[in-house]
Amino acid sequence: ITGRLDTLGTFMPPGLLPRSVWLWWPPETEPPTPVSRLVVMHDGQNVVNPATANFGVDWGVDEVLDGLVREGAMPRTAVLAVACTDERSSDYGPGPAGVTYVAWLAEELVPFVQSSQGMAQDLPVTVAGASMGGLISFIAAERHPDVFASAMCMSPAFAYNGFSYVDSLRARSWSGNRVPMWIDNGTVGLETQLQTGVDDMGAYLDSLQQTFTVRSYHGARHFESDWGARFGEALLWLTTHELAHHEGRQSAP
Repeated sequence: ITGRLDTLGTFMPPGLLPRSVWLWWPPETEPPTPVSRLVVMHDGQNVVNPATANFGVDWGVDEVLDGLVREGAMPRTAVLAVACTDERSSDYGPGPAGVTYVAWLAEELVPFVQSSQGMAQDLPVTVAGASMGGLISFIAAERHPDVFASAMCMSPAFAYNGFSYVDSLRARSWSGNRVPMWIDNGTVGLETQLQTGVDDMGAYLDSLQQTFTVRSYHGARHFESDWGARFGEALLWLTTHELAHHEGRQSAP
């Protein structure tokens, strides 16, 4: 592990199963500089530590962020990694459990970590995940734009088994918000089954004039190392496009 990974403990969101939470800190710089942005990631056991990763392969977010910071492309960025539970499908879905989960992230966990770890309360926060984690990242940014300045939705499960989240948004007449959204997908295996949902969401967001991008990665699989390989590109895009949203939050009465 590059940098420092702190175990914050086991947290118990109301009405949901308990889950482990870690906080990754980038390596110290000389002279020391504070962390000035935060990335909240689902399936946190897979983010930086191969020892806890489900398949023994992590995203490698620690090495990616360390490289970006050393190159001067990114300010010092911490990662709040929240593990999934045996109820992952419902926690990361559009139902009551998912709504409860993102509310807990936005209203309790993120403010607690910012306060307890000496972070600025108004630093930009990106929410990120893949597959069902990509769907719940969208839901988090959709429902809590006051907390999440951008969303990274990799290989998102926007449509599967007859379900369409675009249909749900239309039914609620969601009109969009200012949160920039990165959406991507690969072309191998399960990725092909998710493409229709990605296409539908892109068309819907375009109709709302939402700030977003949709990217396709030829040959990319539905796997941690593939998501990690494009994590840096995604975060750089979001960092550039979230500036207006962040400034709008700061100037709001």
